[in-house]
Amino acid sequence: MKRTLTIFLVVIIASCARQQETVIENVETVEKAEAILPLRVIKKNSIERPTHFNMDSIELEKLKAVDSTFFKSYLAGLEFNNDTDAKVEFDRFSRYYFFDYKELDNFFLFSIIHDDEVGYSILYHFTYDKAVKRISSVDYIGATGGDGGHGITDRLRYNIQGDSLLLTSISTYDRDFSNKGFTREYDSIVTRTVFNKGKAFHVVLDSIRRTDTIWRANKK
Repeated sequence: MKRTLTIFLVVIIASCARQQETVIENVETVEKAEAILPLRVIKKNSIERPTHFNMDSIELEKLKAVDSTFFKSYLAGLEFNNDTDAKVEFDRFSRYYFFDYKELDNFFLFSIIHDDEVGYSILYHFTYDKAVKRISSVDYIGATGGDGGHGITDRLRYNIQGDSLLLTSISTYDRDFSNKGFTREYDSIVTRTVFNKGKAFHVVLDSIRRTDTIWRANKK
């Protein structure tokens, strides 16, 4: 009887502990969602949204770094709108920079750049809904860099209002087939993204793929 009672108590305690952990996780999620984003900090550290630029032309050393406390308090854990299996995560081996912002009547748009340790710089775009005072959409937008034969550079062009983007993404992949040459695969994708509806909306307008054979010059 004592053994049965002991097992029963252990099960109850373990169940309560799991419920408490779930409550803590839920509270942390709610607190993060309800935390009011300090827009003035973003404005102070970012540039006003340019109408066009290439990702590979951005000089990171001229941008202001995103403080780890700010990142963890307001951005970490948010789910990406255009990649439902991913969340914004803080990587201590990476660097993060404020980039641009655009103030609209109902929304505040801004982006940061994630400069990772592999060799890529990735643009994250955030849509802040002023009515509910929270970030309503997080989206992967552009990238530049390369690693292991792969390379990418994106060209961005916004409308005057800054709430509609035409993105041209150009990626290449080199694959050796002999010591005399290699193939280079090109992918070009044109996407239209609209940010003035709370959730960003993405539409692929065009895509092109081709493969070239490149011969190495004979060494004398």
